[in-house]
Amino acid sequence: MKELIFALLTFVTIISNAQDLESLTYEQANNYDDFVKLKKGKLKSYTAIDGTVLKIGDTIVLGEPTGENGSYYSSIVLGDQMSKSIGDFGGFINDKSEDNSTYVPKKYKHQKATIVKMKYEHNGSKKKPIIVRIAIDPVHGSFGMNKRATSHNVDVTLEKREIIHRSTPMDREYAIKLLKESKEEFDLGILTEEEFNKRKEHLLKIIRGE
Repeated sequence: MKELIFALLTFVTIISNAQDLESLTYEQANNYDDFVKLKKGKLKSYTAIDGTVLKIGDTIVLGEPTGENGSYYSSIVLGDQMSKSIGDFGGFINDKSEDNSTYVPKKYKHQKATIVKMKYEHNGSKKKPIIVRIAIDPVHGSFGMNKRATSHNVDVTLEKREIIHRSTPMDREYAIKLLKESKEEFDLGILTEEEFNKRKEHLLKIIRGE
């Protein structure tokens, strides 16, 4: 009986420590006067360092993998890791893909996914800034043996452009890169001439600063 009461009290304590928020910005997450008042909890909307606004239910696209030789997404791990604490990646990742990788492999490049969970917590002690984490669910199918994948620091993932959101600002350098990739896809017959010209027109405006 005592064990049951202790377990219930522990559960209540954990729940009471959760502090769910409607929204959070990168500035708040990194300003001591703001983040010291926060604990950890679920989040519905987050404005990242680059101005990207992410919300539960939004669609993102997997961009360019930045792992070794571009073979995997270095900031997106396989599985729903949202219930696990932030820490050293190798210490708590158990999910594997069919090729025994713990990270999302490059074959999912351009895969669309939905943000299904968003949480925030301190990057260590309460005196350290907040890190925002998201779990994504592929729009079609799954990530191999795993239904979902997790970014443990969405600002890092956005900075690496491993995920792209419709509100993500695009700079000239990245637009040039996308244009080159689009030309290759057109030459390979992946894109139609109409699709390529439409994308080219959009990217050239960014490149020329129009």
